[in-house]
Amino acid sequence: MKSTDSFIDYRANIDYDLEQVVKRIRAEEAKRIYIKYTSYPLTKLKKELVDAFSIFGVQDIDMFSLKISIPPEQVNADIAFPIFGFSKAAKKAPNLVAIEIARILNTSRKGVIESAVAVGGYVNICLSKKAFFKNVVNSVLTLREDFGESDQYRDKSVFVDYSSPNIAKPFGIGHLRSTVIGEALARVYGALGYTVIRDNHLGDWGTQFGALIYAFRKWGDENVIKANPIEELKSLYVRFSAEAEENLGLKEEARKIFSDLENGDPELMALWNKFRDLSVAEFEKTYKELNINFDIALGESYYAKGSEILVKDLEDKGIATLGKDSAVVVEGLDKLPTFLVQKGDGSTLYVLRDAQAIIHRRKVFNPSVILYVVGVEQELNFKQLFALVKAAKYSGDIEMRHIGFGLVLVDGKKMATRKGTLINLSDVISQITEKAKDIMVTKGESGEKEIIETSKKIALSAVVYNDLRQNRLSDVEFDWKKMLSLDSGSVVYIQYTYARIFSILKKIGAVESISLDGFTDLNFEDPIEFRLALKLSFYPEVLLQVIENDTPHLVCDFLESLTSDINRFYASVSVITTKDSQLKHSRILLLKSVLVCMDNAFRILNIPIIEKL
Repeated sequence: MKSTDSFIDYRANIDYDLEQVVKRIRAEEAKRIYIKYTSYPLTKLKKELVDAFSIFGVQDIDMFSLKISIPPEQVNADIAFPIFGFSKAAKKAPNLVAIEIARILNTSRKGVIESAVAVGGYVNICLSKKAFFKNVVNSVLTLREDFGESDQYRDKSVFVDYSSPNIAKPFGIGHLRSTVIGEALARVYGALGYTVIRDNHLGDWGTQFGALIYAFRKWGDENVIKANPIEELKSLYVRFSAEAEENLGLKEEARKIFSDLENGDPELMALWNKFRDLSVAEFEKTYKELNINFDIALGESYYAKGSEILVKDLEDKGIATLGKDSAVVVEGLDKLPTFLVQKGDGSTLYVLRDAQAIIHRRKVFNPSVILYVVGVEQELNFKQLFALVKAAKYSGDIEMRHIGFGLVLVDGKKMATRKGTLINLSDVISQITEKAKDIMVTKGESGEKEIIETSKKIALSAVVYNDLRQNRLSDVEFDWKKMLSLDSGSVVYIQYTYARIFSILKKIGAVESISLDGFTDLNFEDPIEFRLALKLSFYPEVLLQVIENDTPHLVCDFLESLTSDINRFYASVSVITTKDSQLKHSRILLLKSVLVCMDNAFRILNIPIIEKL
């Protein structure tokens, strides 16, 4: 690695003190208190299941591999445990393993298990409901904002590459997917013990900047750009794209300008820096609204220097070869299509810059995992990148994963800056804020300042949640009406449910004052009360499931299911009119537990909390 360890000047073209970034991250982790996964009620149950397998001589079952769930309500059980994944290790058919496991659980009756029965390849478990109810409420209200977190991955670090908008273009609704998915994953990984490094890898280098500089020189107006910089730069790029369709020579002009930019032409660098600074200033406004902070935001340009050393290293290792027109190509790597790493004019391609980024990230941060939260259309590019750095031994033991996601569509069509069809995120937030204001005024809400603040929170929640609730691999149809819907499953409905709980607790003076004193006498009366506690107990498991396949929508699924049960609770139980003081106390603590869990889920999804709606 000697030929590649020092080819990057880490202070080359951006004012960053990376040593201070690393020190700050390490200092934050040193002060962190980790929650033991083994402390949760469901973990204790899973431990009993692991112990039961010892009869088959199976000793190495990981508790995290045990997939338990709440069975359908028609099933007379609280927990369903599928045996299918373990029957091979036990060397028996799933139904026979289930029978034996159920027998052991019924014999030992440890912990909160009351009884167990084998049904096909499942073990259905009935819990000691009162004991389990107490354990769950105690766990939530003791841990509070830490409920759901665990220490499972405390010795690992994850580097999350996300958002990454292109400079000189507005932050569009299409950029939102990478931003909110990446932020949600960063928060989940952090909750499960990972040290998290957030990187906004700006798209600030490439031939498109040759096109933009050409357009600025030919049609740009300095005064117009000062008045509305990003919108005007976008208009210039759109005009260039339209003109280039008629005049094919313009694309060659853009390529030449970019080649001169890479070679450090002072005038071109000054223009590029101006475009970058204007863009970053606009992006920061958006990130502030979205409550997102990055540890670093180096961008592609940071890795543009020293490409000749990396290209030579790839050639020396026999990975890259000189192709026609002096281009440098990689052929036959892992049976992937041939790809360029450098053009004939010496211009770099982003696969080469991404390779340099991996070397840099390994040297400075040495993460366990790098997540690239980028659209699925880039899947082949990431396969080529990962194959390249592994073959060249640049990545070491780092696990690299492409977290792909589908497109945001408008009327079934993809948005594109060059065609002028991009919808600006700031415009979306502004319009949804106005729609939310109208709804609140129509419903008789008063207090102008409160209406404005709440409307903005609703708008931010709507755009974030509408995206995150989808499976990330699915395309998302942009729909104004769905975002502000009051139907079950919308964020407004969930926030209204949260505000309703808060209102009840406030009305009886129990937002903060009711404590766990008298906890040993806690109880419930209606089955829906126990179901709520059971649902809460699964929240730590949901976070673990999220990082198995990097699917943050599972947190949304949990919230929607929890909200459904809360509203069933309202239909069956009145906390305020409960006469038995101990039962009322128990119900208040249950509602406080629900509020805590919803708080934590909102924080993971980066959704504002609204206490009055």
